[in-house]
Amino acid sequence: MEYLNSNIDYSLNLMWINKSKNNQEYLYPAISETDLMTKFVSPIIEWAKATKKEGKINLWYDGMFTNSSSVEKTKAIFEREIKNQPDAATIEFRNIRDLPEVSQYPEVFSSATPIYFRVDLLRALAAYHTLVNKENQHFVYGDLDMKPLSKEELFDAKTQKKLEQFGIVMARGGIGDTLQPFENGFQIIGRNKPNLLLALKVAIIEINIKRALNILEGGAWDYRQPTDTQPLEQSVYDSYKSMFYYYYQLEGWGKGEYEGRNIINKLGIRFINHEPIRKVILSTTSKPCLIT
Repeated sequence: MEYLNSNIDYSLNLMWINKSKNNQEYLYPAISETDLMTKFVSPIIEWAKATKKEGKINLWYDGMFTNSSSVEKTKAIFEREIKNQPDAATIEFRNIRDLPEVSQYPEVFSSATPIYFRVDLLRALAAYHTLVNKENQHFVYGDLDMKPLSKEELFDAKTQKKLEQFGIVMARGGIGDTLQPFENGFQIIGRNKPNLLLALKVAIIEINIKRALNILEGGAWDYRQPTDTQPLEQSVYDSYKSMFYYYYQLEGWGKGEYEGRNIINKLGIRFINHEPIRKVILSTTSKPCLIT
């Protein structure tokens, strides 16, 4: 495997968000410690072994939907198991309630919104703040059921070149999915492209918080279509395409075509010229890197 730069600075980010609060014994809804080890602890320990000691793993959870005793009991088991792996990465428990938008809009991140919406939006928030706060040069996110990858596997030469050029790689989508040919269950985002972080903030985070607030206040998903009953479940995922459009325009890779009313006052979006981007005509062959 060709490998360019061995001095890659990154954090590996995993997430478990409970749908609602209950009296489960552990952070993860296991029926026993054996079940917890099999389904939750062991897979994450495998990630720690693959990441190695010089790396770091952030395990994100929602403190509102988890008892503090459950978190502490789960932490103790991880600490016990990681002692037997001296070369493994450290695992830090991170409460998503510490993220500023979650603190500012608790109703958006409550059981009043769908779990898939929350998880997708929290994933973007964790990436944005980790990079903006310069915790690491790269934010790597992987779903818990993903096979653990080492630094050399994550950052092979092809991926490093794509990250340098575009700032992001994502997993390839399902076969035949031409509308969204990528998945957000695995992604690497760098902080070398400020416009990418701006696009992530505006076209993923801000707009979906506003959409949720609209619905929670009795409005529609899209204020321009009062009868629109589109659910929030896929809202964040479906926003990635628009995010790439906006990012391309900011980078000068394409020209945006605009249509419709000014939505800055309604949704608080700050797209160029304060207009929603409907389509971008690419001026180059630039596309987000898609990897398997």
